[in-house]
Amino acid sequence: MFPGSVSYGNGVHRFNRTVELQVSAPDWMVRDSAFVLKNVNAVVEIDGKTIMTVPMEERERYHYGAYYEVQLDEFKLREGEKLKVYCTAEDDSGRKYTCVVEQGEALKNDYISEEPAWDSNGWLMIE
Repeated sequence: MFPGSVSYGNGVHRFNRTVELQVSAPDWMVRDSAFVLKNVNAVVEIDGKTIMTVPMEERERYHYGAYYEVQLDEFKLREGEKLKVYCTAEDDSGRKYTCVVEQGEALKNDYISEEPAWDSNGWLMIE
């Protein structure tokens, strides 16, 4: 999830947002041990360039998953720029995960969210 606020003025959209990630693992991944992720980060890209990578804090843990959260520093998007916000992580077996949280484009007086352009599982990719 990507709660928070977006304000607009002087041709600039200002984002003040939090990234939230809730992870649940299927039974076949958990078995006799808890599902654990490491190196969980939120990444912000504007026009394909990474402007911020922030470690996410684990807020709650369950046997089958966990809840992570981070408050991002304010960032700006100008008309015509494209935004992508995603989380990256790795599990104990070395699988790498990427989960798209937000993707969109700034227009003159508006910000439009878009469906992810990923061909595989939509919002989630597993390597």
